[in-house]
Amino acid sequence: MERPAPAAHTVDARGRFCPMPTLLAALTLEKMRPGDILELHGDDPSTRRDLPAWCVESGHRFLGFGDAPAASFVARIQKS
Repeated sequence: MERPAPAAHTVDARGRFCPMPTLLAALTLEKMRPGDILELHGDDPSTRRDLPAWCVESGHRFLGFGDAPAASFVARIQKS
């Protein structure tokens, strides 16, 4: 099994609600190089819907969600 590439940047958006997690991801991705991976830690259920849709609109590659403790999640995005 192939290990996922390490994240170049991590954003902790736990405790923040829509649209802040997506906005924090967008601002961080602006500073990253193409191909770099962002990990966003969040707990807002609407982010699970909004973030993949935003990636499609913005052209970034959504790599998926992973579970984290206490009903939170980790989203991985690769900058286009």
